[in-house]
Amino acid sequence: MKKLTLLALATLLTQFAYLQKNGVVFGKIVDEKEKEILLGVNVRIKGTPNGTVTDMDGNFKLELAPGIYDFEISYVSYYTQVVEKIEVKADEMTELNIALVESLSTITEHEVTVKAIGGSNVELVGDIQM
Repeated sequence: MKKLTLLALATLLTQFAYLQKNGVVFGKIVDEKEKEILLGVNVRIKGTPNGTVTDMDGNFKLELAPGIYDFEISYVSYYTQVVEKIEVKADEMTELNIALVESLSTITEHEVTVKAIGGSNVELVGDIQM
C-alpha cells in the first residue's frame, strides 16, 4: 500500500511539474480606428500551423513552451500584423494586445437586373447588389 501511495504521489508531482513548465500568452484584438472587438481573428505562431482564434470578446490565450516567438495576427479585410520576439517564460503570463488596421480596399456596389427573353419562364426575383 505504501508503494502504491508513493507511486501515485510521484505521478501527481510529475504531472504538476509538467503543467508549470509552460507560459501563457493572452490578449485582446480590436479595430484600431473604432476600438471594437474583433471576433475570430487568427493568432498564429509565425512559420507554424499552431495558433488560436479570438473569442466573442476579442480575447485569445495560448499556452506555449518557454522561448521567443513571432506572432502573425490576421483577419479578413484587415492588414496582417506580425509581432516579433515575444518572450514566453515558464509559469508566467505575457499580455499581447493588438489593434488591427482595416485594409483600405473597398467593395464597389453593382446592380444586376434580370429580364426574361423570348417567352421563357424566368422571373426577376429581386435586384442583386454587390
